[in-house]
Amino acid sequence: MIELKKTIIHNGQERSWYQVVAPSHDELQQLSIQLGIAKDDLNDAVDPDELSRFEWLDNGGMMAIVRVPVYDPNQKPPYFTAPLGIIVTDHAMLTLSNYTFSFIDHNIPRKMIISDRSHLLYILSIILRVSYEYSRCLQDLKRVMDDTVYQMRKNMGNDGLFSLLEISKSFVFIMTSLRANAALLEKIQRMRGFVMDAEEQELHNDVTIEMREAEQAVHIHIKILNSTMETFVGVINNNLNHVMRRLTSISLLLMWPSLMASIYGMNVDLPFQNVPYAFWWVTLFTLVVEVGLFRFFRKRKLL
Repeated sequence: MIELKKTIIHNGQERSWYQVVAPSHDELQQLSIQLGIAKDDLNDAVDPDELSRFEWLDNGGMMAIVRVPVYDPNQKPPYFTAPLGIIVTDHAMLTLSNYTFSFIDHNIPRKMIISDRSHLLYILSIILRVSYEYSRCLQDLKRVMDDTVYQMRKNMGNDGLFSLLEISKSFVFIMTSLRANAALLEKIQRMRGFVMDAEEQELHNDVTIEMREAEQAVHIHIKILNSTMETFVGVINNNLNHVMRRLTSISLLLMWPSLMASIYGMNVDLPFQNVPYAFWWVTLFTLVVEVGLFRFFRKRKLL
């Protein structure tokens, strides 16, 4: 889908802002012809496996691809990242992705669209909003993690551990994408033959700070999650050991009556077989031993 968000004419020059979501092959071909952008560049912008990068286009424009956090409940894990292509030329600005991002729907300031140096400003402004999306996504993930931990405290099971595993995968995807975006910002900073003015440098610094804060937050959440998972695994192992001890103790309690019944069930000469009330004496002896074993196991906290 290709949507023309805004067209502004300034000093006789027209500049349009396009938002492209999940474009088809024909739509990419149409954009390539209409805006004079190589189709390979457009394909790279919507490639789900494309990493963050920045480069100059053959027509003098700029293209940046950043990884953006996405939430899709139908995916495993539901939180992941997808590429967002940002292309700026003298006559057009484009955002290309396979998903609809709400933060792009907000209007870009008019001065940024009509500015003669809006190429980098436009790219950095979008990346700044991407950094805000990472902060929001991390808050959502933290809330999901806290809810999962709370449920596991009440009812510990495999489902909770699998949920924590999916959250862990999401954190790994986000961390990898944040590092790639940081490399993109560093490349912009070190571009040869291009010097940022004060406004661009300030915006670049703001974006870098936001990305670093998000990366530090991910580090903290990953450490907390790993510690939580290790704790739950330890609790599960401890519960399993406790159950095995109880089962072993119960088995020993049941073994003694079975042993006595097996011995006195043999068709051979046995002690006390001619003693009056031998059955009751043997039964009483068995019960005394059972009570002794039971008290011993309880004292040792094995039952």
